[in-house]
Amino acid sequence: MKKIKVRPCQASHPSRVGAGFGLLETMLFLFVVGALIVVGFAWLAAKKQTERAEQTTAQLQQANRFVEAFAATNFRLPCPAATPTGVEDCSLAKGFIPYRSLGLDASAAQVSAGYLR
Repeated sequence: MKKIKVRPCQASHPSRVGAGFGLLETMLFLFVVGALIVVGFAWLAAKKQTERAEQTTAQLQQANRFVEAFAATNFRLPCPAATPTGVEDCSLAKGFIPYRSLGLDASAAQVSAGYLR
C-alpha cells in the first residue's frame, strides 16, 4: 500500500493568499483616494461660493454708499436705469442702478448674477 501525503491547503497555494490581500489593499487605496478627491472638490466649490457671496456683498455695500452720497448731494434718490447702460430714466419704477449718475464705473455695477438692480 502507498502512503498518501496530505499537504495543508494554505501551504499548497501561497500565491493566492498574497494576491487576494493585494487586491483588497488596492481597492481600499482607491476608495480613500476617491473620497479625498470628492471632499476636495466639495471644499473648493464651497470656498468659491463663499468668495462670490462676499464679493457681491461688498459691491452692494459700495453701491449703497454711492446712493446715499447721491441722495445727500441732490436731495433725492436716483431714478432707475432702463438698461444696464447706467443712465437714469425717471419714467421707470424699477430697473438697474444708474451707475453713471452715481459716479460708478461699469465693472462696479456688475455682480455674479448680472448687473445690480
